[in-house]
Amino acid sequence: MDWEETIALAGLSRRPPYWDERYAKGVENMSKPLYQVVVERDVLMTCRDGVRLAVDIYRPDTKDGETFPGLVAWSSYGKGVQLIERVPLQFKTVLMDHTIEAGDIEFYVRRGYVVAIPDARGIGKSEGHWDGLYGKQEQEDCYDLIEWLAEEPYCDGSIGMIGISYFSIIQPLVAALKPPHLKAIMMCEVLDSLYLHNYIGGAFFDRSYLYNHFCPVNSALSWSERRYSQDELLRRVEQRRSDPEVSSSALLTRVLSCWPPRHQSYFFDVILHNMDDEFWAERSLIGKEKDINIPMYLMSEYYDRGRFTQGPFHLYNK
Repeated sequence: MDWEETIALAGLSRRPPYWDERYAKGVENMSKPLYQVVVERDVLMTCRDGVRLAVDIYRPDTKDGETFPGLVAWSSYGKGVQLIERVPLQFKTVLMDHTIEAGDIEFYVRRGYVVAIPDARGIGKSEGHWDGLYGKQEQEDCYDLIEWLAEEPYCDGSIGMIGISYFSIIQPLVAALKPPHLKAIMMCEVLDSLYLHNYIGGAFFDRSYLYNHFCPVNSALSWSERRYSQDELLRRVEQRRSDPEVSSSALLTRVLSCWPPRHQSYFFDVILHNMDDEFWAERSLIGKEKDINIPMYLMSEYYDRGRFTQGPFHLYNK
């Protein structure tokens, strides 16, 4: 069988430019693009505490009664941007928008998968208050979404998770909660310690200002505001503002000067928690590895800063 025949059997009209003929063994066994795509916008699902999330559902256009495995793509970047039409852009290029990370949705759906992408709590069209990236609330809400999708009439009850970066980092945290219908996860970036991702070697690195900016928050309540009395929170803010690392920066001082802390609420928590405390433990993978009992696919490119390179090795070794 020649190369062009193999491509045709895989259901492709042309060879993707990154495919090498030497590694084409089994390509003909790939699932084929058999279906058109049906889109349902703003479907409401209810979390365990009654808060409703708006979910976009992409599913195969097929006869009633046929069911398919589901794929959940979770982030706080907003579901509305995940399928905008644009030319493919290489990762790390100047024009690459790092919030569009759910993957090629139509590719999956045309091959017999249901894809669910929500607005997270407090994001976009969803109810509730957002308290930042990867937290316990997000993990539990994603668990609830997985179990909700598994029960929908077009789903066969088997769920996986997809996406890179944010969509990937959340996956092992959710898997550690053991949703009954989650069967596998695929991570194209893994973080072991979110604290060391933001405080490299203990030194502050302001990457999370950008992350917070990416999220279309409609209602936020910082993690710290939920857990400390007003007097205690004010004491911690003033203590942190007196640190030369903060007092010499207009950006950091500005965030800590807003009261109540609604401006850049997640970044507020990141600045405030300069030690590896409960805030970071809730959002980090360390200590949760033993609770993951499903197959995982781990990968990462090399990074000179951050924890993406260490993360897959940490999880693999554990």
